[in-house]
Amino acid sequence: MVEYALSETRNGDKQMKRLAKKLCVCFLAAILGIMPGIVTDAKAASYQWYYNGNYNSIEEARNYSIVNDDHAAAAVGGYINLDSEDSYVGKEHPDAEYEWSTSNQNVKMDVSTDKKSAKITGKVKGSTKVTLTITYKEEIIDNNENTGSNEKNDNNDGSANSKDDGNDDKDNQEKFEEKTVVYSINVQVTTPKLKSSKMGIVINSKGTKVEVTGNASSERDRMFYATDSRKNFSVNNGNLYATKTQTRNVYVYVDGIILKASVKCTNPKIVRNIAVLKKGQSASYALKGASGYTPVSYSVKNSKYASVSKTGKIKGKRYGKTTFIVKADNHTWQMEIYVVKTSIYKTITKAYAYEKAKTKYSQPKRMKKGYADCSSYVWKCYKTAGIYFGDKSYAPTAANIAKWCTNNKRALKLSTYNGKSTKLKPGDLIFYKKRVGKNGRYKNIDHVSMYIGNDTILHASGKMVSFGYPWYRKVAAIGRPVK
Repeated sequence: MVEYALSETRNGDKQMKRLAKKLCVCFLAAILGIMPGIVTDAKAASYQWYYNGNYNSIEEARNYSIVNDDHAAAAVGGYINLDSEDSYVGKEHPDAEYEWSTSNQNVKMDVSTDKKSAKITGKVKGSTKVTLTITYKEEIIDNNENTGSNEKNDNNDGSANSKDDGNDDKDNQEKFEEKTVVYSINVQVTTPKLKSSKMGIVINSKGTKVEVTGNASSERDRMFYATDSRKNFSVNNGNLYATKTQTRNVYVYVDGIILKASVKCTNPKIVRNIAVLKKGQSASYALKGASGYTPVSYSVKNSKYASVSKTGKIKGKRYGKTTFIVKADNHTWQMEIYVVKTSIYKTITKAYAYEKAKTKYSQPKRMKKGYADCSSYVWKCYKTAGIYFGDKSYAPTAANIAKWCTNNKRALKLSTYNGKSTKLKPGDLIFYKKRVGKNGRYKNIDHVSMYIGNDTILHASGKMVSFGYPWYRKVAAIGRPVK
Protein backbone atom coordinates (compact mmCIF):
# COMPACT_ATOMS: atom_id res chain seq x y z
CA MET A 1 0.00 0.00 0.00
CA VAL A 2 1.32 3.41 -0.93
CA GLU A 3 1.72 5.84 1.94
CA TYR A 4 1.05 9.44 1.14
CA ALA A 5 2.79 12.32 2.88
CA LEU A 6 0.20 14.74 4.19
CA SER A 7 1.07 18.39 4.46
CA GLU A 8 1.20 19.77 8.00
CA THR A 9 0.57 23.32 9.02
CA ARG A 10 3.60 25.27 10.04
CA ASN A 11 1.54 27.49 12.27
CA GLY A 12 1.51 26.17 15.76
CA ASP A 13 -1.48 28.15 16.81
CA LYS A 14 -4.17 25.64 17.90
CA GLN A 15 -6.98 28.02 17.04
CA MET A 16 -5.83 28.29 13.44
CA LYS A 17 -5.61 24.54 13.20
CA ARG A 18 -9.17 24.16 14.42
CA LEU A 19 -10.34 26.76 11.92
CA ALA A 20 -8.56 25.00 9.08
CA LYS A 21 -10.15 21.71 10.10
CA LYS A 22 -13.62 23.26 10.09
CA LEU A 23 -13.02 24.73 6.66
CA CYS A 24 -11.97 21.33 5.31
CA VAL A 25 -15.10 19.72 6.74
CA CYS A 26 -17.28 22.41 5.21
CA PHE A 27 -15.56 22.05 1.85
CA LEU A 28 -16.07 18.27 1.86
CA ALA A 29 -19.70 18.71 2.85
CA ALA A 30 -20.18 21.13 -0.04
CA ILE A 31 -18.67 18.65 -2.47
CA LEU A 32 -20.86 15.83 -1.28
CA GLY A 33 -23.85 18.15 -1.31
CA ILE A 34 -23.52 18.86 -5.01
CA MET A 35 -22.79 15.23 -5.76
CA PRO A 36 -25.58 13.16 -4.16
CA GLY A 37 -25.21 9.42 -4.14
CA ILE A 38 -21.45 9.32 -3.48
CA VAL A 39 -20.61 6.43 -1.14
CA THR A 40 -18.10 7.52 1.46
CA ASP A 41 -17.95 4.35 3.56
CA ALA A 42 -15.59 1.55 2.64
CA LYS A 43 -18.22 -1.18 2.94
CA ALA A 44 -19.24 -0.96 -0.71
CA ALA A 45 -15.75 -2.00 -1.79
CA SER A 46 -16.30 -5.35 -0.04
CA TYR A 47 -19.27 -6.31 -2.22
CA GLN A 48 -18.99 -8.64 -5.18
CA TRP A 49 -18.28 -6.44 -8.16
CA TYR A 50 -18.95 -7.26 -11.78
CA TYR A 51 -15.68 -6.45 -13.58
CA ASN A 52 -15.21 -6.17 -17.33
CA GLY A 53 -12.16 -8.41 -17.54
CA ASN A 54 -9.48 -5.73 -17.64
CA TYR A 55 -9.30 -5.28 -13.86
CA ASN A 56 -9.70 -7.54 -10.86
CA SER A 57 -10.50 -4.92 -8.25
CA ILE A 58 -11.45 -1.31 -7.76
CA GLU A 59 -7.94 -0.50 -6.58
CA GLU A 60 -6.58 -1.78 -9.87
CA ALA A 61 -8.98 0.46 -11.72
CA ARG A 62 -7.87 3.47 -9.65
CA ASN A 63 -4.24 3.04 -10.74
CA TYR A 64 -2.97 4.79 -13.84
CA SER A 65 0.54 4.69 -15.26
CA ILE A 66 1.95 8.11 -16.01
CA VAL A 67 4.43 6.31 -18.26
CA ASN A 68 1.97 4.39 -20.45
CA ASP A 69 -1.40 6.14 -20.09
CA ASP A 70 -2.06 9.44 -21.84
CA HIS A 71 -5.26 10.34 -19.97
CA ALA A 72 -7.04 9.67 -16.69
CA ALA A 73 -10.25 10.72 -14.94
CA ALA A 74 -10.88 11.69 -11.34
CA ALA A 75 -14.29 12.80 -10.14
CA VAL A 76 -14.77 15.69 -7.77
CA GLY A 77 -14.59 14.08 -4.33
CA GLY A 78 -12.91 10.95 -5.71
CA TYR A 79 -9.30 9.95 -6.18
CA ILE A 80 -7.01 7.98 -8.46
CA ASN A 81 -3.37 6.88 -8.23
CA LEU A 82 -0.59 7.73 -10.69
CA ASP A 83 2.57 5.67 -10.63
CA SER A 84 5.87 5.47 -12.48
CA GLU A 85 6.62 1.79 -11.94
CA ASP A 86 6.95 1.20 -15.68
CA SER A 87 9.64 3.80 -16.06
CA TYR A 88 12.86 2.34 -17.48
CA VAL A 89 14.84 5.18 -15.94
CA GLY A 90 13.52 4.44 -12.48
CA LYS A 91 14.44 0.79 -12.77
CA GLU A 92 17.95 1.43 -14.07
CA HIS A 93 18.72 4.38 -11.81
CA PRO A 94 17.48 3.75 -8.25
CA ASP A 95 19.05 7.02 -7.09
CA ALA A 96 17.04 9.11 -9.54
CA GLU A 97 15.15 12.11 -8.25
CA TYR A 98 11.39 12.55 -8.86
CA GLU A 99 9.49 15.80 -9.09
CA TRP A 100 5.69 16.00 -9.60
CA SER A 101 3.76 19.05 -10.74
CA THR A 102 0.30 20.01 -11.96
CA SER A 103 -0.72 22.73 -14.38
CA ASN A 104 -3.55 24.11 -12.20
CA GLN A 105 -5.44 23.65 -8.97
CA ASN A 106 -8.29 21.52 -10.27
CA VAL A 107 -6.80 18.61 -8.36
CA LYS A 108 -5.13 18.02 -5.04
CA MET A 109 -1.91 16.06 -5.39
CA ASP A 110 -0.33 14.06 -2.55
CA VAL A 111 3.05 12.63 -3.46
CA SER A 112 4.18 9.37 -1.89
CA THR A 113 7.15 9.30 0.48
CA ASP A 114 9.33 7.64 -2.16
CA LYS A 115 8.03 10.14 -4.73
CA LYS A 116 7.42 7.40 -7.26
CA SER A 117 3.63 7.78 -7.17
CA ALA A 118 0.99 10.38 -6.43
CA LYS A 119 -2.60 10.42 -5.24
CA ILE A 120 -4.80 12.72 -7.35
CA THR A 121 -8.05 13.97 -5.81
CA GLY A 122 -10.55 15.89 -7.91
CA LYS A 123 -11.43 19.35 -6.58
CA VAL A 124 -13.07 21.35 -9.34
CA LYS A 125 -14.55 20.20 -12.65
CA GLY A 126 -12.15 20.80 -15.49
CA SER A 127 -8.85 19.34 -16.61
CA THR A 128 -5.22 19.47 -15.63
CA LYS A 129 -1.90 18.16 -16.82
CA VAL A 130 0.17 16.24 -14.31
CA THR A 131 3.87 16.05 -15.04
CA LEU A 132 6.62 13.88 -13.58
CA THR A 133 10.23 14.88 -14.12
CA ILE A 134 12.86 12.26 -13.34
CA THR A 135 16.44 13.47 -12.99
CA TYR A 136 19.31 11.00 -13.01
CA LYS A 137 23.06 10.80 -13.63
CA GLU A 138 24.45 8.75 -16.46
CA GLU A 139 28.10 7.67 -16.55
CA ILE A 140 30.21 8.94 -19.41
CA ILE A 141 32.51 6.23 -20.64
CA ASP A 142 35.82 7.56 -22.03
CA ASN A 143 37.56 5.00 -24.21
CA ASN A 144 40.49 7.28 -25.23
CA GLU A 145 44.03 5.99 -24.38
CA ASN A 146 46.14 7.76 -21.82
CA THR A 147 48.24 10.42 -23.60
CA GLY A 148 49.73 11.99 -20.49
CA SER A 149 53.51 12.81 -20.29
CA ASN A 150 55.75 10.07 -18.94
CA GLU A 151 59.19 10.77 -20.41
CA LYS A 152 62.64 9.22 -19.96
CA ASN A 153 65.78 11.43 -20.24
CA ASP A 154 69.30 10.10 -20.50
CA ASN A 155 71.92 11.76 -18.29
CA ASN A 156 75.52 12.17 -19.20
CA ASP A 157 76.32 9.37 -16.83
CA GLY A 158 74.05 7.03 -18.72
CA SER A 159 71.32 6.98 -16.05
CA ALA A 160 67.74 7.58 -16.96
CA ASN A 161 65.47 10.37 -15.59
CA SER A 162 61.72 9.61 -15.18
CA LYS A 163 59.08 12.40 -15.36
CA ASP A 164 55.62 11.72 -13.91
CA ASP A 165 53.18 14.65 -13.71
CA GLY A 166 50.51 12.70 -11.69
CA ASN A 167 47.71 12.77 -14.31
CA ASP A 168 47.05 9.02 -14.23
CA ASP A 169 44.63 9.18 -11.30
CA LYS A 170 42.83 12.21 -12.71
CA ASP A 171 42.28 10.58 -16.07
CA ASN A 172 40.87 7.39 -14.50
CA GLN A 173 38.18 9.18 -12.46
CA GLU A 174 34.45 8.42 -13.40
CA LYS A 175 32.58 11.12 -15.25
CA PHE A 176 28.73 11.63 -15.10
CA GLU A 177 26.22 13.64 -17.06
CA GLU A 178 22.94 14.81 -15.54
CA LYS A 179 19.89 13.89 -17.62
CA THR A 180 16.12 14.23 -17.30
CA VAL A 181 13.09 12.40 -18.64
CA VAL A 182 9.60 13.88 -18.50
CA TYR A 183 6.27 12.04 -18.39
CA SER A 184 2.86 13.67 -18.41
CA ILE A 185 -0.80 12.69 -18.33
CA ASN A 186 -3.99 14.66 -18.87
CA VAL A 187 -6.40 14.32 -15.96
CA GLN A 188 -10.05 15.16 -16.53
CA VAL A 189 -11.92 16.17 -13.37
CA THR A 190 -15.55 15.09 -13.72
CA THR A 191 -18.83 15.24 -11.81
CA PRO A 192 -20.44 11.84 -12.42
CA LYS A 193 -23.91 11.24 -11.06
CA LEU A 194 -26.69 8.75 -11.48
CA LYS A 195 -29.57 9.78 -13.71
CA SER A 196 -31.70 8.49 -10.87
CA SER A 197 -30.57 7.41 -7.41
CA LYS A 198 -33.98 5.83 -6.77
CA MET A 199 -35.09 3.31 -9.36
CA GLY A 200 -38.02 0.97 -9.82
CA ILE A 201 -37.89 -2.13 -11.99
CA VAL A 202 -40.51 -4.75 -12.77
CA ILE A 203 -39.54 -8.33 -11.97
CA ASN A 204 -38.82 -10.71 -14.85
CA SER A 205 -38.49 -7.81 -17.27
CA LYS A 206 -35.29 -6.76 -19.05
CA GLY A 207 -34.01 -3.50 -20.39
CA THR A 208 -33.75 -1.43 -17.21
CA LYS A 209 -30.34 0.18 -16.96
CA VAL A 210 -28.43 2.21 -14.37
CA GLU A 211 -27.52 5.37 -16.24
CA VAL A 212 -24.54 7.55 -15.33
CA THR A 213 -23.98 11.07 -16.64
CA GLY A 214 -21.05 13.46 -16.43
CA ASN A 215 -18.45 10.68 -16.44
CA ALA A 216 -15.31 10.15 -18.52
CA SER A 217 -14.85 6.42 -17.99
CA SER A 218 -17.05 4.00 -19.87
CA GLU A 219 -18.31 0.46 -19.37
CA ARG A 220 -15.56 -0.78 -21.65
CA ASP A 221 -12.94 0.95 -19.54
CA ARG A 222 -12.92 1.60 -15.75
CA MET A 223 -16.59 1.38 -14.86
CA PHE A 224 -18.00 -1.46 -12.71
CA TYR A 225 -21.18 -2.45 -10.87
CA ALA A 226 -22.04 -4.22 -7.64
CA THR A 227 -25.10 -5.01 -5.52
CA ASP A 228 -25.53 -5.68 -1.81
CA SER A 229 -27.09 -9.05 -2.69
CA ARG A 230 -27.19 -11.31 -5.73
CA LYS A 231 -30.15 -13.32 -4.47
CA ASN A 232 -32.85 -13.16 -7.16
CA PHE A 233 -31.14 -10.02 -8.43
CA SER A 234 -28.31 -9.15 -10.81
CA VAL A 235 -26.64 -6.17 -12.50
CA ASN A 236 -24.69 -6.78 -15.71
CA ASN A 237 -23.04 -3.79 -17.42
CA GLY A 238 -25.61 -1.65 -15.70
CA ASN A 239 -28.59 -3.78 -16.81
CA LEU A 240 -30.79 -4.74 -13.87
CA TYR A 241 -32.79 -7.95 -13.56
CA ALA A 242 -34.85 -9.34 -10.68
CA THR A 243 -37.01 -12.43 -10.19
CA LYS A 244 -38.58 -11.50 -6.83
CA THR A 245 -39.98 -8.35 -5.27
CA GLN A 246 -37.33 -6.78 -3.04
CA THR A 247 -35.29 -3.64 -2.44
CA ARG A 248 -31.60 -3.67 -3.33
CA ASN A 249 -28.70 -1.24 -3.32
CA VAL A 250 -26.70 -0.95 -6.54
CA TYR A 251 -23.20 0.55 -6.64
CA VAL A 252 -21.32 2.03 -9.58
CA TYR A 253 -17.57 2.68 -9.57
CA VAL A 254 -16.64 5.44 -12.00
CA ASP A 255 -13.82 8.01 -12.18
CA GLY A 256 -12.51 7.21 -8.72
CA ILE A 257 -15.80 7.37 -6.80
CA ILE A 258 -18.60 4.94 -5.93
CA LEU A 259 -22.20 5.99 -6.59
CA LYS A 260 -25.18 4.35 -4.94
CA ALA A 261 -28.75 3.77 -6.09
CA SER A 262 -31.71 2.22 -4.30
CA VAL A 263 -33.66 -0.19 -6.53
CA LYS A 264 -37.19 -1.42 -5.77
CA CYS A 265 -38.14 -4.58 -7.64
CA THR A 266 -41.91 -4.56 -8.14
CA ASN A 267 -44.75 -6.57 -9.62
CA PRO A 268 -47.44 -3.96 -10.38
CA LYS A 269 -50.95 -4.87 -11.53
CA ILE A 270 -53.73 -2.92 -13.22
CA VAL A 271 -56.67 -2.98 -10.81
CA ARG A 272 -59.19 -3.81 -13.55
CA ASN A 273 -58.57 -6.63 -16.01
CA ILE A 274 -61.88 -6.42 -17.88
CA ALA A 275 -61.05 -4.68 -21.14
CA VAL A 276 -64.60 -3.62 -22.07
CA LEU A 277 -66.57 -0.50 -21.30
CA LYS A 278 -70.03 0.69 -22.18
CA LYS A 279 -70.35 3.97 -24.01
CA GLY A 280 -70.35 6.71 -21.41
CA GLN A 281 -69.04 4.40 -18.68
CA SER A 282 -66.01 5.33 -16.55
CA ALA A 283 -63.80 2.82 -14.78
CA SER A 284 -60.47 2.95 -12.99
CA TYR A 285 -57.53 1.19 -14.60
CA ALA A 286 -54.97 2.53 -12.10
CA LEU A 287 -51.70 0.68 -11.64
CA LYS A 288 -51.14 -0.68 -8.12
CA GLY A 289 -47.91 -1.93 -6.60
CA ALA A 290 -45.47 0.42 -8.33
CA SER A 291 -42.33 1.55 -6.51
CA GLY A 292 -43.25 5.19 -6.09
CA TYR A 293 -39.72 6.06 -7.20
CA THR A 294 -40.89 6.83 -10.71
CA PRO A 295 -44.09 8.54 -11.85
CA VAL A 296 -46.96 6.51 -13.28
CA SER A 297 -48.26 7.85 -16.60
CA TYR A 298 -51.48 6.94 -18.42
CA SER A 299 -52.44 7.56 -22.04
CA VAL A 300 -54.56 6.22 -24.93
CA LYS A 301 -53.56 6.00 -28.57
CA ASN A 302 -56.89 7.08 -29.99
CA SER A 303 -58.89 9.44 -27.79
CA LYS A 304 -61.80 9.27 -30.25
CA TYR A 305 -63.00 6.07 -28.55
CA ALA A 306 -61.95 6.65 -24.95
CA SER A 307 -60.31 9.24 -22.72
CA VAL A 308 -58.06 8.69 -19.69
CA SER A 309 -57.30 10.83 -16.65
CA LYS A 310 -53.97 11.35 -14.88
CA THR A 311 -55.07 8.80 -12.27
CA GLY A 312 -55.90 6.05 -14.77
CA LYS A 313 -59.69 6.50 -15.02
CA ILE A 314 -60.92 5.62 -18.53
CA LYS A 315 -64.21 6.76 -20.03
CA GLY A 316 -65.80 5.12 -23.07
CA LYS A 317 -66.77 7.68 -25.72
CA ARG A 318 -67.89 5.72 -28.79
CA TYR A 319 -68.00 2.12 -30.04
CA GLY A 320 -64.57 0.85 -31.07
CA LYS A 321 -61.23 0.16 -29.49
CA THR A 322 -58.13 2.04 -28.46
CA THR A 323 -54.81 1.12 -26.87
CA PHE A 324 -54.38 1.96 -23.21
CA ILE A 325 -50.71 2.66 -22.26
CA VAL A 326 -49.24 2.68 -18.75
CA LYS A 327 -45.63 3.54 -17.92
CA ALA A 328 -43.95 3.06 -14.53
CA ASP A 329 -40.79 1.53 -13.05
CA ASN A 330 -39.01 1.55 -16.40
CA HIS A 331 -41.70 -0.67 -17.90
CA THR A 332 -44.59 -0.20 -20.32
CA TRP A 333 -47.94 -1.98 -20.27
CA GLN A 334 -50.39 -1.95 -23.15
CA MET A 335 -53.91 -3.29 -23.34
CA GLU A 336 -56.73 -2.88 -25.78
CA ILE A 337 -59.81 -1.16 -24.38
CA TYR A 338 -63.09 -1.92 -26.19
CA VAL A 339 -66.16 0.28 -26.02
CA VAL A 340 -69.04 -2.14 -26.63
CA LYS A 341 -72.80 -2.44 -26.62
CA THR A 342 -74.56 -3.10 -23.33
CA SER A 343 -75.39 -6.70 -24.29
CA ILE A 344 -71.73 -7.54 -24.91
CA TYR A 345 -70.67 -5.74 -21.75
CA LYS A 346 -73.08 -7.87 -19.69
CA THR A 347 -71.84 -11.06 -21.39
CA ILE A 348 -68.16 -10.36 -20.83
CA THR A 349 -68.75 -9.24 -17.23
CA LYS A 350 -70.52 -12.53 -16.56
CA ALA A 351 -67.73 -14.50 -18.19
CA TYR A 352 -65.20 -12.90 -15.83
CA ALA A 353 -67.47 -13.53 -12.86
CA TYR A 354 -67.56 -17.27 -13.55
CA GLU A 355 -63.76 -17.36 -13.72
CA LYS A 356 -63.43 -15.40 -10.49
CA ALA A 357 -65.84 -17.80 -8.77
CA LYS A 358 -63.65 -20.73 -9.89
CA THR A 359 -66.51 -22.46 -11.69
CA LYS A 360 -65.69 -26.18 -12.03
CA TYR A 361 -65.72 -28.11 -15.29
CA SER A 362 -68.25 -30.94 -15.49
CA GLN A 363 -70.35 -32.38 -18.31
CA PRO A 364 -72.79 -34.29 -16.08
CA LYS A 365 -73.36 -31.19 -13.89
CA ARG A 366 -73.04 -28.65 -16.74
CA MET A 367 -76.32 -26.88 -16.01
CA LYS A 368 -75.96 -26.76 -12.21
CA LYS A 369 -74.72 -23.79 -10.22
CA GLY A 370 -70.96 -23.78 -9.79
CA TYR A 371 -70.40 -26.08 -12.78
CA ALA A 372 -70.14 -25.77 -16.56
CA ASP A 373 -68.74 -27.38 -19.65
CA CYS A 374 -67.56 -25.35 -22.65
CA SER A 375 -70.93 -24.85 -24.32
CA SER A 376 -73.03 -24.37 -21.16
CA TYR A 377 -70.49 -21.77 -19.99
CA VAL A 378 -70.96 -19.75 -23.21
CA TRP A 379 -74.74 -20.22 -23.01
CA LYS A 380 -74.92 -19.03 -19.37
CA CYS A 381 -72.85 -15.93 -20.23
CA TYR A 382 -74.97 -14.95 -23.23
CA LYS A 383 -78.18 -15.69 -21.35
CA THR A 384 -77.63 -12.40 -19.47
CA ALA A 385 -77.87 -10.61 -22.84
CA GLY A 386 -81.04 -12.46 -23.85
CA ILE A 387 -79.32 -14.77 -26.36
CA TYR A 388 -80.00 -18.54 -25.93
CA PHE A 389 -78.75 -20.02 -29.23
CA GLY A 390 -82.16 -21.56 -29.88
CA ASP A 391 -82.84 -23.15 -26.48
CA LYS A 392 -83.88 -21.15 -23.40
CA SER A 393 -83.96 -24.10 -21.00
CA TYR A 394 -80.87 -26.15 -21.81
CA ALA A 395 -77.51 -25.23 -23.34
CA PRO A 396 -76.90 -26.68 -26.83
CA THR A 397 -73.61 -28.38 -27.69
CA ALA A 398 -70.72 -26.35 -29.08
CA ALA A 399 -71.44 -27.73 -32.58
CA ASN A 400 -75.11 -26.69 -32.39
CA ILE A 401 -74.18 -23.19 -31.16
CA ALA A 402 -71.90 -22.89 -34.21
CA LYS A 403 -74.75 -24.09 -36.47
CA TRP A 404 -77.06 -21.47 -34.90
CA CYS A 405 -74.48 -18.75 -35.69
CA THR A 406 -74.34 -19.94 -39.30
CA ASN A 407 -78.12 -20.17 -39.72
CA ASN A 408 -78.63 -16.72 -38.17
CA LYS A 409 -75.87 -15.07 -40.18
CA ARG A 410 -73.72 -14.69 -37.13
CA ALA A 411 -70.79 -16.70 -38.53
CA LEU A 412 -67.62 -14.83 -39.59
CA LYS A 413 -65.58 -15.72 -42.66
CA LEU A 414 -63.01 -18.14 -41.31
CA SER A 415 -60.19 -17.20 -43.71
CA THR A 416 -60.53 -13.54 -42.71
CA TYR A 417 -60.55 -13.97 -38.91
CA ASN A 418 -58.75 -17.23 -38.14
CA GLY A 419 -55.46 -16.53 -36.32
CA LYS A 420 -55.99 -12.76 -36.42
CA SER A 421 -56.78 -11.59 -32.89
CA THR A 422 -56.73 -7.93 -33.92
CA LYS A 423 -59.82 -8.55 -36.07
CA LEU A 424 -61.81 -10.17 -33.30
CA LYS A 425 -64.09 -8.39 -30.83
CA PRO A 426 -64.91 -9.26 -27.21
CA GLY A 427 -67.78 -11.76 -27.16
CA ASP A 428 -66.74 -13.53 -30.38
CA LEU A 429 -66.98 -17.32 -30.14
CA ILE A 430 -64.20 -19.57 -31.42
CA PHE A 431 -65.16 -23.17 -32.29
CA TYR A 432 -62.53 -25.92 -32.43
CA LYS A 433 -62.35 -29.20 -34.33
CA LYS A 434 -62.11 -32.52 -32.56
CA ARG A 435 -58.41 -33.35 -32.26
CA VAL A 436 -58.68 -37.00 -33.32
CA GLY A 437 -61.43 -38.82 -35.19
CA LYS A 438 -64.98 -37.83 -36.09
CA ASN A 439 -67.84 -37.06 -33.75
CA GLY A 440 -70.57 -36.74 -36.38
CA ARG A 441 -71.43 -33.18 -35.33
CA TYR A 442 -71.47 -29.94 -37.31
CA LYS A 443 -67.98 -29.34 -38.77
CA ASN A 444 -66.63 -31.96 -36.34
CA ILE A 445 -66.72 -29.31 -33.56
CA ASP A 446 -66.19 -30.43 -29.94
CA HIS A 447 -65.16 -27.25 -28.09
CA VAL A 448 -65.95 -23.52 -27.89
CA SER A 449 -64.31 -20.52 -26.22
CA MET A 450 -65.16 -16.83 -25.82
CA TYR A 451 -62.77 -14.12 -26.97
CA ILE A 452 -62.45 -11.35 -24.36
CA GLY A 453 -59.83 -9.13 -26.03
CA ASN A 454 -56.06 -8.69 -25.83
CA ASP A 455 -55.29 -12.03 -27.49
CA THR A 456 -57.08 -13.92 -24.68
CA ILE A 457 -60.02 -16.31 -24.32
CA LEU A 458 -62.12 -17.60 -21.45
CA HIS A 459 -63.40 -21.17 -21.61
CA ALA A 460 -64.49 -24.12 -19.49
CA SER A 461 -61.73 -26.62 -19.98
CA GLY A 462 -59.75 -29.01 -17.82
CA LYS A 463 -60.74 -28.52 -14.18
CA MET A 464 -62.45 -25.13 -14.29
CA VAL A 465 -63.15 -21.94 -16.22
CA SER A 466 -59.80 -20.41 -17.15
CA PHE A 467 -57.98 -18.01 -19.44
CA GLY A 468 -56.22 -19.24 -22.57
CA TYR A 469 -54.71 -18.45 -25.95
CA PRO A 470 -57.20 -18.28 -28.83
CA TRP A 471 -55.27 -20.28 -31.40
CA TYR A 472 -54.10 -23.24 -29.36
CA ARG A 473 -56.16 -25.67 -31.46
CA LYS A 474 -57.38 -26.02 -35.03
CA VAL A 475 -60.33 -23.70 -35.55
CA ALA A 476 -63.47 -24.88 -37.34
CA ALA A 477 -65.60 -21.71 -37.17
CA ILE A 478 -65.88 -18.24 -35.58
CA GLY A 479 -69.15 -16.61 -34.59
CA ARG A 480 -70.27 -13.13 -33.52
CA PRO A 481 -73.61 -13.53 -31.76
CA VAL A 482 -74.12 -9.76 -31.41
CA LYS A 483 -73.51 -7.78 -34.59
